[in-house]
Amino acid sequence: MSALKYKKKPYVVLNVALTIVFLIFLVTASTFFVLAMKPIYTLLVDLLKIPETSGYSREVCLRNYSALIDYNMFWGPKVLDFPDLAMSMRGAIHFKEVKEIFVIMQYAAMGSLVLLVPGILLANKKKTYWWRKAAIIAALVIIAVVGAGLVFDWEGTFTLMHKLLFNNDYWIFSPAADPVINILPDAVFLTDAALILALMALGLIAAGIVYAARTGKGRKPHTRPVKNAASSKERSGKK
Repeated sequence: MSALKYKKKPYVVLNVALTIVFLIFLVTASTFFVLAMKPIYTLLVDLLKIPETSGYSREVCLRNYSALIDYNMFWGPKVLDFPDLAMSMRGAIHFKEVKEIFVIMQYAAMGSLVLLVPGILLANKKKTYWWRKAAIIAALVIIAVVGAGLVFDWEGTFTLMHKLLFNNDYWIFSPAADPVINILPDAVFLTDAALILALMALGLIAAGIVYAARTGKGRKPHTRPVKNAASSKERSGKK
């Protein structure tokens, strides 16, 4: 009995590890993809009429946003330098902390993918698949909780996120000292957050399709035994 438990234990560890790695990849990869997609901001500049509300031209908005995104990439410059906008010391410290978080997320996305591929192959080899269901359920809970926060209390959710990620209040910008905040209204952050959740949902749909296909493939069809016609006649004749 103890030997049987010992054999099953590695599979439990494997499934739990795969669940965690999948969640890390789903969150970090979705976040990285959305934030790195500059065309999203280009679209929002026009939809939200940011040039009119900020007082900066469309070109200035796009140029400085591009500099900010490039800075937050792990291959980006070590020092943030806005082409057209001033920046306070508090702003520089905050953006440095943001870069550190984003770089960690980028490495986490790549690292989790590297672990996820062989992990899935090993799980398939061992024919243990319950991690998929666990990962999908956990991801749905994350999407539901964060999504509810965005819908019912965006400002509270935004504030809570910053309090959890930062140990100071440097994220509260003064438009006079850090005019970059003028080209980054709340609607930009809200849209990015919604897109991240949407991308996570799409990833879950894909994972759910694979899970359903695998589950269906593993099921054996239930067939009723076909009665032998000859033996039935013999039994009726004997009667």
